[in-house]
Amino acid sequence: MGLNVSRFVEIHISNKTRKVTLKQCGTYFFSGHVLNPPQDVAPGSSKSCKFTNNSLFWGANGVLAFEAESFTLAIYFSNPIDYNRFSVEMGLELSQDKVHKSNLQAVYERLVKISHQSPQENAMFPFVILKENQDEAQLNAGPVEVTATMARGRSAVISVTVRERGGSGVGSQGRDGQPRETRPGEVRTPAGPPGEPHGQPWNRTGALRTPQRPPEPRRDPWNPAETPGTP
Repeated sequence: MGLNVSRFVEIHISNKTRKVTLKQCGTYFFSGHVLNPPQDVAPGSSKSCKFTNNSLFWGANGVLAFEAESFTLAIYFSNPIDYNRFSVEMGLELSQDKVHKSNLQAVYERLVKISHQSPQENAMFPFVILKENQDEAQLNAGPVEVTATMARGRSAVISVTVRERGGSGVGSQGRDGQPRETRPGEVRTPAGPPGEPHGQPWNRTGALRTPQRPPEPRRDPWNPAETPGTP
């Protein structure tokens, strides 16, 4: 029985905005080709596209880009052949300068480099990389919030949702419908492997968010029982 070297990446785009149209503006493949071509995504609609590999040695790897009126969005994907050497991963990059309208090869190479190094070493544009042990990526820039999840396997499925954000980026709703604070380049990680602590969300500069200590109780200086050193 021969080795199955087929790899697929399917990308679902959900446009939850009221006025932002996502126009497909290009694809780049390090390895792969289009099975179902990407399409423009109108407000309130969803579209899908699918890619596969064309090499016995490399998987389906590349970048898909969309353009809106005030930004561009690049979606990086990698579903390799050799899972022992490379991980299945994806990334998002937003640019209000619309750098994704040209030279997507440079975009791909930049995001591949970012995925193998500490994120603070590259801060040209808001970005986030979703690794094997992370379950959701979230990115804010300009008028939108972009979230993404990835189902890994020989046929990887990436689900990307674009929403309009408030002026401060604070108070958007999580999956449970409760308000949450949003940050540029945030990833959410599930529990770590056995023997390791639970994963922590990282921000775009690669630093762990430090939990806030509760405030110290206010002491009454006129109450001897609460004054330090009082017998």
